[in-house]
Amino acid sequence: MLYLTDATQICFLSDDAKEIAAVVKNILQCALEFRTCFGGIDYNIHSNETDQPHWHSQINFAKVSIVKATFEKNLRELYLMYLKSSKHREFSLSRFWSLLNYNEYYSSNFNKQLGYSYL
Repeated sequence: MLYLTDATQICFLSDDAKEIAAVVKNILQCALEFRTCFGGIDYNIHSNETDQPHWHSQINFAKVSIVKATFEKNLRELYLMYLKSSKHREFSLSRFWSLLNYNEYYSSNFNKQLGYSYL
């Protein structure tokens, strides 16, 4: 039972973590949608720099922008949840955030956006 309890916490499957799981699911959905922004590009063909303009025309930049905005919105939401979460449990959002934000890139950007200078 201890293993199942830990697994439930690690995977954000508990009732307490439903909000976190929903945000993580949205972030993963962004990754899938990002892939669809590159319509007809054949990645198996070895190309040189002269093919790049053709690739450029195959990218849906409007969709990339939408996916990026959605990704950042969900990541900011996850960060706000992290700020409110317990930092002392082994399997928690805190541990997940530290792995996701290993170089402090997201935390520092979100702190600037939110006006937090002390974090």
